[in-house]
Amino acid sequence: MKLDPRRAAPKLPKWVWSHDPEAYAYENYDTAVESLKQGVPFEDDDRIPPNYPPGYKYEPWNIEQIMDDMRQGKPIDLGPGDWS
Repeated sequence: MKLDPRRAAPKLPKWVWSHDPEAYAYENYDTAVESLKQGVPFEDDDRIPPNYPPGYKYEPWNIEQIMDDMRQGKPIDLGPGDWS
């Protein structure tokens, strides 16, 4: 690590390092408020780009199940979406 610190840096996917949450909030605030006032669910408003991996849809999960899967050697499934 001392010779090349980049080798010790975590490998983060593009959707993490290329996302600017502050700019996203400023750019989409008015549209999000308008959607709320109209009763349109956030995920159903095509005018607001998602701030999560493309193709992702929330699925309920809990940490206990993930820990159990890890103990049993099962691969962790992040669900649908482009996690690369």
